[in-house]
Order: sequence, then C-alpha cells, then structure tokens
Amino acid sequence: MTISIFQVGVPPVPRMTKLTEALDKVKESITLHEQAGIELHRLFKAIIVKEARVATDTIDFTPKMYRELHARYQQALAADEEEFDFEGHRLLTEYAKYLLEYLHDRLLSTGHNYPLGPKS
Repeated sequence: MTISIFQVGVPPVPRMTKLTEALDKVKESITLHEQAGIELHRLFKAIIVKEARVATDTIDFTPKMYRELHARYQQALAADEEEFDFEGHRLLTEYAKYLLEYLHDRLLSTGHNYPLGPKS
C-alpha cells in the first residue's frame, strides 16, 4: 500500500504547470486539426464546383464563331502552337482541327462550296 503525502503549504506547481501546458498543446493541436479539416473540406468543395463548371462549360457556335475559330486555328498552325485560347477556353490545336471539321459538317453544310461556310 502506498500513501502519498504532500507537504503542507507546498503545492505541486511544477508538475501541474507541465500538465496544463501539455493539455494546452493538445487543445491547440486539436484546434489546428479541426481548422485544417475545415479548410480541406472547403478546398474539396471548390475543386468539385470547379470540375462541375468545367464539365458543363460550353461554347455555342454560330457560323461567325466558326470562322473566328478557323482564323485562330490558322494562326496557331502558322505559329506552331500546340494549344491556343478561344472564347476563354484553352484548346489543343490538334483538337481544334477535328472540331472545325465537325462544325463545318454540322453547322455550315448548306450545299454551297464555301470553305468557311456562308457568311452570316
């Protein structure tokens, strides 16, 4: 059997101070961890929203926009650019080639023999 006896009038201050400091560090660590978790959650939500926005971001093409894209594509080819900006979107030059073919067939095929389609 062990009995601990404190001297009367001498509190165990150094021991309690160390314990209090350790508990404060644990609380600080928990707070930082919670804040980091909140920030990670916000970042995750921002990424999801950005990805959703990118996935649904579209360009509505008109014959005029087709001609503008074609002109920008020709500039990119002349400058040997692998990608270029068009209407706030970054397009691969090689992709633009196929996009122009698709748009020409869908948007500008009118029976006329215009390489860039009819003027609108």
